[in-house]
Amino acid sequence: MSLAMFHPVTWLLVAQGLCITACAFYQGLGAHLVLGTLVQGASLATIYPFLEGWAKGFVASRPNLDGSAAVKLAADAWSLVRHTAKTVVIWGLWSPDFDVLVPWSPPSRLNPAPYTWAQTWVIILYYTCICDWFCDYYLYTRSCRLAKIRPKDYNVMLAHHAVTTFLMGGSAFVGYFAIGTSVLYLHEWTDIFISLVKIFRTTKSPYLVPLFSINLFVWFGTRIVWFVYSLILPAFSVTDSSFLQFMAWNLVALWAMHLYWFGLMTWLAVSLTRKSSSEVTKMYER
Repeated sequence: MSLAMFHPVTWLLVAQGLCITACAFYQGLGAHLVLGTLVQGASLATIYPFLEGWAKGFVASRPNLDGSAAVKLAADAWSLVRHTAKTVVIWGLWSPDFDVLVPWSPPSRLNPAPYTWAQTWVIILYYTCICDWFCDYYLYTRSCRLAKIRPKDYNVMLAHHAVTTFLMGGSAFVGYFAIGTSVLYLHEWTDIFISLVKIFRTTKSPYLVPLFSINLFVWFGTRIVWFVYSLILPAFSVTDSSFLQFMAWNLVALWAMHLYWFGLMTWLAVSLTRKSSSEVTKMYER
């Protein structure tokens, strides 16, 4: 890949990001938010156009794929890239010293930079992910519109984006970055399997069924079982205000959506044993 392939906006965002990085450790959350926005913008402007070009070429070389496959493949490939990247970054930044039940002190006039290096980069990643959820909302609705589909879980997906964005913003507001990052990590690494399932479905891969089975196992163990005792129960243990209690109930709402998706995926998995992947895809996309 040559440097000329990068979008011009990328270089502007990177240049701004380098300038802000120099003062991000001393300017509090304002700089963290701006830097997170720039990181997300630079990633999207750089990678997504490349993935769209790759998807169009891939679909064009395979006559058994329909025209809308390129739109879905580009969106799913972008999801795979961002979920994998954020999983690796969170895993690398996480410190054993982080306690999910202890809020991080916000900046003050006397102590404008109270965070450690590890906490600072986690916060920058945190705001990057908030921006990413907004971008993903747009890209999801855009790809559905261009592909002329409306998946069965379309409304649930939009509600999930809204609740997750609220939880992330609310956690940042009260300083609970550690538990918020834990929720993020759970979503990111399990969504790698979801992205692969979508890619395999779009490309009509013969390995779709075994991958779908692995995804069901991972989803149930993490988003149904582990989510309750590692995130929901600890969140309710620190609800010393009505706002935190409302946040905890929003985690329950997320869990309910995960339960809905587990049922939907189970139905699709059973359907795959009786019908072709193309027929199941039409059933899901309506």
